[in-house]
Amino acid sequence: MIGFSKANPREYDWESNDCVVRASSLATGKPYAEMHAAYKAAGRKDRKGTPVCLIDKVLDYKLGVRAQSRRSAKTLARFLATYNTGRWVMCNARHAWAVIDGVVHDAGPVGARTRVLNAWRVD
Repeated sequence: MIGFSKANPREYDWESNDCVVRASSLATGKPYAEMHAAYKAAGRKDRKGTPVCLIDKVLDYKLGVRAQSRRSAKTLARFLATYNTGRWVMCNARHAWAVIDGVVHDAGPVGARTRVLNAWRVD
């Protein structure tokens, strides 16, 4: 069973398609505004999605968070069976979310059978 916490730390009402910013904010514990500014400085456009290549760039180089990247093709349930502790930013082909100690923190459509394509451990 996967724990689920409905989380949405968005501070800007006009912003959309910012799931990477929200997930990074939750996983790192940094304020949404700081994460939004970091991604924008790295090249993210307002109200547009975030390219996956920017996640490494922002987490590792801009914020100094040692992010361990893992490439995966497992379902979320199988991934969390192996990596059930720590703070993670995860994404599939169209969405990103945070996982903190095995609990999914997201306001979007993430379930046990969601495919995890990339995951970054940030603690």
